[in-house]
Amino acid sequence: MSADILLLLNHNEWANNRLIKLTESLPADEPFHRAFPMGEGSFHATLIHIAGAMAHWSDRLDDRIPGEPIEDQQFTINQLQPLFDTSHKLFKTIVHEIIATDRLDEMMVHPEAPKPFTRRVAIHHVLTHSGHHRAQALNMLRHILNTTDLPDTDVIEHAIGNAIFSHNQEG
Repeated sequence: MSADILLLLNHNEWANNRLIKLTESLPADEPFHRAFPMGEGSFHATLIHIAGAMAHWSDRLDDRIPGEPIEDQQFTINQLQPLFDTSHKLFKTIVHEIIATDRLDEMMVHPEAPKPFTRRVAIHHVLTHSGHHRAQALNMLRHILNTTDLPDTDVIEHAIGNAIFSHNQEG
C-alpha cells in the first residue's frame, strides 16, 4: 500500500509545481492578492496555506511541535517555487522515513483531533487537503486570467505524463 502513497506524494509535488508555474502568467502582483469568496480568500493565501499545511504536518508526523505558521506572511510570486520546494522536500523526506521504518499504521495524536489516528491517515489528509485547495486556486486563476484553458493537475494526467502504468512504478 505504500506504493499508493508514493504515487500520490509524487503527484502532489507535480501538481503543485504545475500550479506554481502558472503564476508566471499573472499580469501583476495585484491579482495574486485579489479577494475571492473561496479557499483562503485569495490565490496567494491559498497557495501559502497549501505549503504551510505540508510544513505543519511534516512536523506533526515527525513528532515535533509545529513551527510558526507561514500563512500570515507575505510571499512574492518569485518566492513561491523555493517555498514549495522546501515544503515538498521536508514532507517527502518524512513520509519516506515513515514508510522505511514501517510506521504507517502507528497511531499519532493531534491536539485538535478528538481521537488518535494513524500516520497513514495523516499523510492522506495532507495529500487530499492539497488537492482540495489546488482546485480552489485553479478556479481563482480561471477568473484572474479570464480563461478556462488551464492544465489538468489530476493523477491520471500525472501518470500519463510520467509513463506510470502500474502500481510498481512510483513516478
